[in-house]
Amino acid sequence: MKDERTKPFAVCLFVYFAVGSMVLTTSTVMKSIIAEYSWSDSQGAMIVTCMSVGFLIMSALGNLTMERIGRKASLLIGGGIMFGCYLLFALLPVPVLYYPLMLVAGLSWGLLNCLVNTVVSELYGGNPSKLNLMNACYAFGAVLLPMLVGLMTMNSVQSWRLPCYLVVAFGAVLLLLGLRVPLPEKPAKKAAEGGAALSRPFWREAGFYISLIVFFVYVGVETAAQSWLSPYLSQTNTFFKENVPSETMVSLMWGMILCGRLLFAAIGGKIDRRWLLVGLSVGFLVGLVGVILLCGSTVPAILSVAVMGFSMSALYATAVSNANRYVTGSPVAAGLIFGSAGVGSSVLPLLAGIFSDSMGLKAGMTSLCFFLALLLCASVINLKISERQS
Repeated sequence: MKDERTKPFAVCLFVYFAVGSMVLTTSTVMKSIIAEYSWSDSQGAMIVTCMSVGFLIMSALGNLTMERIGRKASLLIGGGIMFGCYLLFALLPVPVLYYPLMLVAGLSWGLLNCLVNTVVSELYGGNPSKLNLMNACYAFGAVLLPMLVGLMTMNSVQSWRLPCYLVVAFGAVLLLLGLRVPLPEKPAKKAAEGGAALSRPFWREAGFYISLIVFFVYVGVETAAQSWLSPYLSQTNTFFKENVPSETMVSLMWGMILCGRLLFAAIGGKIDRRWLLVGLSVGFLVGLVGVILLCGSTVPAILSVAVMGFSMSALYATAVSNANRYVTGSPVAAGLIFGSAGVGSSVLPLLAGIFSDSMGLKAGMTSLCFFLALLLCASVINLKISERQS
Protein backbone atom coordinates (compact mmCIF):
# COMPACT_ATOMS: atom_id res chain seq x y z
CA MET A 1 0.00 0.00 0.00
CA LYS A 2 1.36 3.39 -1.00
CA ASP A 3 2.34 5.64 1.90
CA GLU A 4 0.37 8.88 1.50
CA ARG A 5 3.03 10.72 3.48
CA THR A 6 5.69 10.28 0.78
CA LYS A 7 4.78 13.22 -1.47
CA PRO A 8 4.39 15.85 1.25
CA PHE A 9 7.60 14.58 2.87
CA ALA A 10 9.44 14.91 -0.47
CA VAL A 11 8.17 18.48 -0.79
CA CYS A 12 9.49 19.24 2.70
CA LEU A 13 12.88 17.82 1.70
CA PHE A 14 13.15 20.18 -1.26
CA VAL A 15 11.86 23.13 0.78
CA TYR A 16 14.66 22.64 3.30
CA PHE A 17 17.23 22.29 0.51
CA ALA A 18 16.06 25.63 -0.90
CA VAL A 19 16.07 27.28 2.54
CA GLY A 20 19.62 26.04 3.24
CA SER A 21 20.74 27.42 -0.12
CA MET A 22 19.13 30.78 0.59
CA VAL A 23 20.52 31.23 4.09
CA LEU A 24 24.07 30.16 3.24
CA THR A 25 24.15 32.25 0.07
CA THR A 26 23.34 35.32 2.17
CA SER A 27 26.00 34.47 4.76
CA THR A 28 28.81 33.73 2.30
CA VAL A 29 28.25 36.67 -0.09
CA MET A 30 28.58 39.00 2.90
CA LYS A 31 32.37 39.13 2.51
CA SER A 32 32.07 40.20 -1.15
CA ILE A 33 29.48 42.84 -0.32
CA ILE A 34 31.76 44.26 2.41
CA ALA A 35 34.60 44.46 -0.12
CA GLU A 36 32.48 45.96 -2.91
CA TYR A 37 30.98 48.76 -0.81
CA SER A 38 33.89 49.22 1.69
CA TRP A 39 31.63 48.41 4.62
CA SER A 40 32.72 47.63 8.17
CA ASP A 41 32.26 44.11 9.57
CA SER A 42 29.25 45.20 11.60
CA GLN A 43 27.63 46.77 8.50
CA GLY A 44 28.04 43.48 6.68
CA ALA A 45 26.74 41.55 9.67
CA MET A 46 23.58 43.67 9.58
CA ILE A 47 22.57 41.90 6.35
CA VAL A 48 22.51 38.57 8.16
CA THR A 49 20.95 40.20 11.22
CA CYS A 50 18.10 41.73 9.19
CA MET A 51 17.41 38.34 7.64
CA SER A 52 17.48 36.80 11.11
CA VAL A 53 15.06 39.43 12.45
CA GLY A 54 12.60 38.41 9.72
CA PHE A 55 13.22 34.79 10.68
CA LEU A 56 12.55 35.70 14.32
CA ILE A 57 9.25 37.44 13.54
CA MET A 58 7.88 34.64 11.40
CA SER A 59 9.26 31.89 13.63
CA ALA A 60 7.13 33.27 16.43
CA LEU A 61 4.07 33.71 14.22
CA GLY A 62 4.58 30.91 11.68
CA ASN A 63 2.44 28.19 13.25
CA LEU A 64 -0.38 30.62 13.99
CA THR A 65 -0.11 31.93 10.42
CA MET A 66 -0.36 28.43 9.01
CA GLU A 67 -3.49 27.76 11.07
CA ARG A 68 -5.04 30.93 9.68
CA ILE A 69 -4.13 30.77 5.96
CA GLY A 70 -3.39 27.06 5.48
CA ARG A 71 -0.22 25.22 4.54
CA LYS A 72 -0.57 25.46 0.77
CA ALA A 73 -0.79 29.24 0.99
CA SER A 74 2.16 29.27 3.39
CA LEU A 75 4.32 27.39 0.89
CA LEU A 76 3.26 29.68 -1.94
CA ILE A 77 3.97 32.81 0.09
CA GLY A 78 7.35 31.48 1.23
CA GLY A 79 8.40 30.60 -2.32
CA GLY A 80 7.10 33.91 -3.67
CA ILE A 81 9.07 35.94 -1.12
CA MET A 82 12.23 33.97 -1.87
CA PHE A 83 11.78 34.53 -5.60
CA GLY A 84 11.03 38.25 -5.38
CA CYS A 85 13.52 39.31 -2.72
CA TYR A 86 16.55 37.62 -4.25
CA LEU A 87 15.67 38.81 -7.74
CA LEU A 88 15.71 42.40 -6.45
CA PHE A 89 18.78 41.68 -4.29
CA ALA A 90 20.72 40.58 -7.39
CA LEU A 91 19.45 43.26 -9.78
CA LEU A 92 19.49 46.44 -7.71
CA PRO A 93 22.95 47.99 -7.06
CA VAL A 94 21.53 50.03 -4.17
CA PRO A 95 23.09 48.69 -0.94
CA VAL A 96 20.70 50.57 1.35
CA LEU A 97 17.90 48.35 0.01
CA TYR A 98 19.70 45.14 0.96
CA TYR A 99 18.65 45.48 4.59
CA PRO A 100 14.86 45.63 4.07
CA LEU A 101 15.08 42.98 1.35
CA MET A 102 16.83 40.58 3.71
CA LEU A 103 14.35 41.40 6.46
CA VAL A 104 11.51 40.28 4.18
CA ALA A 105 13.53 37.26 2.99
CA GLY A 106 13.87 36.25 6.63
CA LEU A 107 10.08 36.05 6.83
CA SER A 108 10.21 33.37 4.13
CA TRP A 109 12.93 31.51 6.06
CA GLY A 110 10.88 31.53 9.27
CA LEU A 111 7.60 30.55 7.65
CA LEU A 112 9.09 27.69 5.63
CA ASN A 113 11.07 26.48 8.65
CA CYS A 114 7.92 26.29 10.79
CA LEU A 115 6.03 24.65 7.93
CA VAL A 116 8.37 21.74 7.25
CA ASN A 117 9.29 21.02 10.88
CA THR A 118 5.65 20.97 11.94
CA VAL A 119 4.48 18.88 8.96
CA VAL A 120 7.25 16.26 9.31
CA SER A 121 6.88 16.12 13.11
CA GLU A 122 3.15 15.46 12.67
CA LEU A 123 3.54 12.97 9.82
CA TYR A 124 6.14 10.84 11.62
CA GLY A 125 5.56 11.57 15.31
CA GLY A 126 8.85 13.40 15.84
CA ASN A 127 10.88 10.53 14.34
CA PRO A 128 14.57 11.59 14.59
CA SER A 129 15.48 9.72 11.38
CA LYS A 130 12.99 11.67 9.27
CA LEU A 131 13.97 14.97 10.89
CA ASN A 132 17.67 14.26 10.31
CA LEU A 133 17.02 13.30 6.69
CA MET A 134 15.14 16.55 6.16
CA ASN A 135 17.92 18.51 7.82
CA ALA A 136 20.42 16.70 5.58
CA CYS A 137 18.69 18.35 2.62
CA TYR A 138 19.19 21.73 4.28
CA ALA A 139 22.85 20.81 4.69
CA PHE A 140 23.14 19.78 1.03
CA GLY A 141 22.01 23.25 -0.03
CA ALA A 142 24.34 24.74 2.55
CA VAL A 143 27.29 22.77 1.11
CA LEU A 144 26.57 23.52 -2.52
CA LEU A 145 25.96 27.26 -2.43
CA PRO A 146 29.05 28.42 -0.43
CA MET A 147 31.20 26.37 -2.79
CA LEU A 148 29.59 28.06 -5.79
CA VAL A 149 29.95 31.47 -4.14
CA GLY A 150 33.67 30.82 -3.60
CA LEU A 151 34.22 29.75 -7.20
CA MET A 152 32.13 32.56 -8.66
CA THR A 153 33.81 35.31 -6.64
CA MET A 154 37.44 34.26 -7.08
CA ASN A 155 38.03 36.78 -9.90
CA SER A 156 35.46 39.47 -9.14
CA VAL A 157 33.74 40.43 -5.90
CA GLN A 158 30.78 41.72 -7.92
CA SER A 159 29.95 38.23 -9.18
CA TRP A 160 28.30 37.45 -5.83
CA ARG A 161 25.02 38.19 -7.61
CA LEU A 162 25.26 35.02 -9.73
CA PRO A 163 24.46 32.52 -6.93
CA CYS A 164 21.55 34.75 -5.92
CA TYR A 165 19.91 33.90 -9.23
CA LEU A 166 20.01 30.22 -8.22
CA VAL A 167 18.03 31.11 -5.11
CA VAL A 168 15.54 32.89 -7.39
CA ALA A 169 15.17 29.66 -9.37
CA PHE A 170 14.58 27.65 -6.19
CA GLY A 171 11.86 30.10 -5.18
CA ALA A 172 10.17 29.53 -8.54
CA VAL A 173 10.24 25.75 -7.97
CA LEU A 174 8.63 26.21 -4.55
CA LEU A 175 5.81 28.14 -6.20
CA LEU A 176 5.23 25.25 -8.61
CA LEU A 177 5.30 22.68 -5.80
CA GLY A 178 2.83 24.74 -3.79
CA LEU A 179 0.43 24.69 -6.72
CA ARG A 180 0.77 20.99 -7.55
CA VAL A 181 1.42 19.02 -4.34
CA PRO A 182 -1.02 19.26 -1.40
CA LEU A 183 0.32 19.37 2.14
CA PRO A 184 -1.74 17.86 4.99
CA GLU A 185 -3.84 20.59 6.61
CA LYS A 186 -4.78 18.50 9.62
CA PRO A 187 -2.36 16.70 11.94
CA ALA A 188 -1.67 13.12 11.02
CA LYS A 189 -2.19 10.46 13.65
CA LYS A 190 0.62 10.91 16.16
CA ALA A 191 3.02 8.20 17.12
CA ALA A 192 2.62 7.04 20.68
CA GLU A 193 6.20 7.83 21.65
CA GLY A 194 6.25 11.54 20.95
CA GLY A 195 2.87 12.92 20.01
CA ALA A 196 0.89 12.91 23.23
CA ALA A 197 -0.98 16.07 24.06
CA LEU A 198 0.44 18.33 26.75
CA SER A 199 -0.81 17.19 30.14
CA ARG A 200 -0.40 20.68 31.65
CA PRO A 201 0.39 24.21 30.37
CA PHE A 202 3.78 24.25 28.68
CA TRP A 203 4.95 27.31 30.63
CA ARG A 204 4.89 25.24 33.81
CA GLU A 205 7.43 22.75 32.46
CA ALA A 206 11.16 23.25 32.89
CA GLY A 207 11.77 21.32 29.66
CA PHE A 208 10.09 24.08 27.68
CA TYR A 209 12.56 26.68 28.94
CA ILE A 210 15.47 24.36 28.29
CA SER A 211 14.24 24.05 24.70
CA LEU A 212 14.13 27.85 24.40
CA ILE A 213 17.79 28.07 25.46
CA VAL A 214 18.90 25.23 23.18
CA PHE A 215 17.23 26.71 20.10
CA PHE A 216 18.43 30.25 20.90
CA VAL A 217 22.06 29.25 21.31
CA TYR A 218 22.39 26.60 18.62
CA VAL A 219 20.74 28.52 15.77
CA GLY A 220 22.44 31.75 16.84
CA VAL A 221 25.94 30.27 16.95
CA GLU A 222 25.35 28.31 13.74
CA THR A 223 24.33 31.50 11.92
CA ALA A 224 27.27 33.45 13.36
CA ALA A 225 29.78 30.67 12.63
CA GLN A 226 28.74 30.25 9.01
CA SER A 227 28.87 34.03 8.57
CA TRP A 228 32.26 34.68 10.16
CA LEU A 229 34.20 31.44 9.55
CA SER A 230 35.23 32.43 6.03
CA PRO A 231 36.39 36.00 6.90
CA TYR A 232 38.18 34.73 10.01
CA LEU A 233 40.20 32.06 8.20
CA SER A 234 41.03 34.39 5.32
CA GLN A 235 42.49 36.84 7.85
CA THR A 236 44.40 34.37 10.01
CA ASN A 237 45.63 31.73 7.55
CA THR A 238 47.59 32.61 4.39
CA PHE A 239 46.65 29.30 2.74
CA PHE A 240 42.99 30.30 2.68
CA LYS A 241 43.87 33.85 1.72
CA GLU A 242 46.14 33.07 -1.24
CA ASN A 243 45.62 29.48 -2.40
CA VAL A 244 42.14 28.18 -1.66
CA PRO A 245 39.00 30.34 -1.14
CA SER A 246 38.10 30.42 2.54
CA GLU A 247 34.45 29.79 1.55
CA THR A 248 35.46 26.18 0.95
CA MET A 249 35.74 25.78 4.73
CA VAL A 250 32.09 26.76 5.05
CA SER A 251 31.34 24.08 2.47
CA LEU A 252 33.50 21.60 4.45
CA MET A 253 31.61 22.45 7.62
CA TRP A 254 28.29 21.87 5.89
CA GLY A 255 29.67 18.78 4.14
CA MET A 256 30.37 17.29 7.57
CA ILE A 257 26.92 18.39 8.71
CA LEU A 258 25.44 16.60 5.69
CA CYS A 259 27.39 13.40 6.38
CA GLY A 260 26.46 13.50 10.05
CA ARG A 261 22.78 14.02 9.32
CA LEU A 262 22.72 11.11 6.89
CA LEU A 263 24.50 8.95 9.47
CA PHE A 264 22.11 9.87 12.27
CA ALA A 265 19.15 9.43 9.92
CA ALA A 266 20.35 5.85 9.34
CA ILE A 267 20.93 5.23 13.05
CA GLY A 268 17.44 6.47 13.86
CA GLY A 269 16.42 6.44 17.49
CA LYS A 270 19.11 4.02 18.66
CA ILE A 271 20.88 6.77 20.61
CA ASP A 272 19.02 8.48 23.44
CA ARG A 273 18.32 11.98 22.14
CA ARG A 274 19.08 13.56 25.52
CA TRP A 275 22.55 12.00 25.72
CA LEU A 276 23.07 12.82 22.04
CA LEU A 277 22.28 16.49 22.74
CA VAL A 278 25.00 16.55 25.41
CA GLY A 279 27.61 14.83 23.24
CA LEU A 280 26.99 17.04 20.22
CA SER A 281 27.17 20.17 22.38
CA VAL A 282 30.59 19.11 23.64
CA GLY A 283 31.83 18.46 20.10
CA PHE A 284 30.56 21.81 18.82
CA LEU A 285 32.38 23.67 21.60
CA VAL A 286 35.61 21.70 21.11
CA GLY A 287 35.55 22.27 17.34
CA LEU A 288 35.02 26.03 17.66
CA VAL A 289 37.79 26.35 20.26
CA GLY A 290 40.06 24.43 17.88
CA VAL A 291 39.24 26.79 15.00
CA ILE A 292 40.06 29.80 17.18
CA LEU A 293 43.29 28.48 18.69
CA LEU A 294 44.66 26.49 15.73
CA CYS A 295 43.62 28.75 12.86
CA GLY A 296 47.22 29.52 11.86
CA SER A 297 47.98 25.85 11.12
CA THR A 298 46.13 24.65 8.05
CA VAL A 299 45.60 20.94 8.83
CA PRO A 300 44.52 21.43 12.48
CA ALA A 301 42.20 24.23 11.37
CA ILE A 302 40.60 21.95 8.76
CA LEU A 303 40.19 19.16 11.32
CA SER A 304 38.61 21.58 13.79
CA VAL A 305 36.12 22.74 11.16
CA ALA A 306 35.29 19.09 10.43
CA VAL A 307 34.72 18.31 14.13
CA MET A 308 32.57 21.39 14.49
CA GLY A 309 30.50 20.50 11.43
CA PHE A 310 29.95 16.87 12.44
CA SER A 311 28.90 17.93 15.93
CA MET A 312 26.45 20.45 14.51
CA SER A 313 24.92 17.85 12.20
CA ALA A 314 22.16 16.39 14.36
CA LEU A 315 21.79 19.20 16.90
CA TYR A 316 18.78 20.89 15.31
CA ALA A 317 16.88 17.68 14.57
CA THR A 318 17.68 16.37 18.06
CA ALA A 319 16.44 19.63 19.56
CA VAL A 320 13.20 19.42 17.54
CA SER A 321 12.72 15.78 18.52
CA ASN A 322 13.45 16.61 22.17
CA ALA A 323 10.84 19.41 22.04
CA ASN A 324 8.35 17.46 19.90
CA ARG A 325 5.56 17.51 22.50
CA TYR A 326 5.69 21.32 22.51
CA VAL A 327 6.11 21.69 18.72
CA THR A 328 3.07 19.53 17.93
CA GLY A 329 1.13 20.11 21.14
CA SER A 330 0.68 23.88 21.02
CA PRO A 331 1.11 26.42 18.18
CA VAL A 332 1.97 29.06 20.79
CA ALA A 333 4.69 26.91 22.35
CA ALA A 334 6.01 26.06 18.87
CA GLY A 335 6.05 29.74 17.96
CA LEU A 336 8.00 30.64 21.09
CA ILE A 337 10.52 27.83 20.55
CA PHE A 338 11.14 28.62 16.90
CA GLY A 339 11.05 32.31 17.80
CA SER A 340 13.87 31.81 20.30
CA ALA A 341 15.92 30.41 17.42
CA GLY A 342 15.14 33.57 15.49
CA VAL A 343 16.30 35.72 18.40
CA GLY A 344 19.58 33.81 18.52
CA SER A 345 20.16 34.10 14.77
CA SER A 346 19.44 37.84 14.99
CA VAL A 347 21.54 38.68 18.03
CA LEU A 348 24.63 36.46 17.98
CA PRO A 349 25.99 37.27 14.47
CA LEU A 350 25.60 40.98 15.18
CA LEU A 351 27.21 40.57 18.60
CA ALA A 352 30.18 38.83 17.00
CA GLY A 353 30.40 41.70 14.47
CA ILE A 354 30.41 44.31 17.24
CA PHE A 355 33.19 42.49 19.11
CA SER A 356 35.06 42.19 15.81
CA ASP A 357 34.88 45.93 15.15
CA SER A 358 36.10 46.85 18.63
CA MET A 359 38.61 44.10 19.49
CA GLY A 360 39.24 42.12 16.31
CA LEU A 361 37.57 39.20 14.58
CA LYS A 362 39.18 36.67 16.94
CA ALA A 363 37.35 38.30 19.85
CA GLY A 364 34.09 38.04 17.89
CA MET A 365 34.62 34.32 17.31
CA THR A 366 35.67 33.77 20.92
CA SER A 367 32.47 35.37 22.19
CA LEU A 368 30.55 32.49 20.62
CA CYS A 369 32.30 30.00 22.94
CA PHE A 370 30.48 31.49 25.94
CA PHE A 371 27.14 30.68 24.35
CA LEU A 372 28.20 27.16 23.45
CA ALA A 373 29.12 26.64 27.11
CA LEU A 374 25.56 27.74 27.91
CA LEU A 375 24.25 25.21 25.36
CA LEU A 376 26.22 22.46 27.06
CA CYS A 377 24.86 23.43 30.49
CA ALA A 378 21.29 23.44 29.16
CA SER A 379 21.81 20.00 27.57
CA VAL A 380 23.13 18.55 30.85
CA ILE A 381 20.21 20.04 32.81
CA ASN A 382 17.79 18.59 30.23
CA LEU A 383 19.36 15.17 30.79
CA LYS A 384 19.12 15.46 34.58
CA ILE A 385 15.49 16.61 34.42
CA SER A 386 14.60 13.65 32.19
CA GLU A 387 16.37 11.17 34.48
CA ARG A 388 14.61 12.58 37.52
CA GLN A 389 11.21 12.38 35.80
CA SER A 390 11.92 8.80 34.77
